[in-house]
Amino acid sequence: MNDSEILEALFRWQEEHFYSSLQLCHELNINKNTLLNWKQGKPLSPRTRQKIVNLISSKSDKDEISNIKSRILSFPIISDAAAATVNTSYFPVGEYARTYAEDYVSFTKGCEGDFVIRVIGDSMSPWYPPGTLLLVRPNAVLRNGDRVIAILTDGTILFKLFAEDDSSFYLLSENRQNGKDYKFAKNDFNGVRAMYLVIQSMRDERALDDAKEKQGIVSDWKERIKNLQ
Repeated sequence: MNDSEILEALFRWQEEHFYSSLQLCHELNINKNTLLNWKQGKPLSPRTRQKIVNLISSKSDKDEISNIKSRILSFPIISDAAAATVNTSYFPVGEYARTYAEDYVSFTKGCEGDFVIRVIGDSMSPWYPPGTLLLVRPNAVLRNGDRVIAILTDGTILFKLFAEDDSSFYLLSENRQNGKDYKFAKNDFNGVRAMYLVIQSMRDERALDDAKEKQGIVSDWKERIKNLQ
């Protein structure tokens, strides 16, 4: 179910339940401009998509709820620390995530079996600061340049770029200023416990900027505006 279908369901529900635009904004904690932007095709965030589902579900009959939920996939959220404790050799991580989910959220590119990792530490800063939600896919076929969450056998959690050649695979840092790169032989099964393909992310952009600045990655916007003055 894409954004336009979700919004179509929302506005149909609004009409059927005689909700004014003001009431709808109040229920969803949005303003009228946001509602207007939706009607003009602005995409929904994962949190907003889930908020709409929750609203319709809480005030609809069981058949309507079942129909909507069956068409919108929601994915369980666990923390990156929880993901690191899973013994993936013996326990399917997707099943673990559903069993111990902190919450659920919807992503547009998700598939059955995906789950969401909530970043709680600084191990993936600055690009994924604490609070970032990452939709990840276990058991995915990885391609050179893919972003992955890698969990080493000692429990270390890494955000890296994946690459491989005939004999080795590599976990390369996006932050080349102070990031560490790793190399593993393909027949070495003791270095990495799990790798999850990052499909989508949802993060606080100001938190991202703050984390980048702490690591010395500063935008040159101050210099660039001098040329416009």
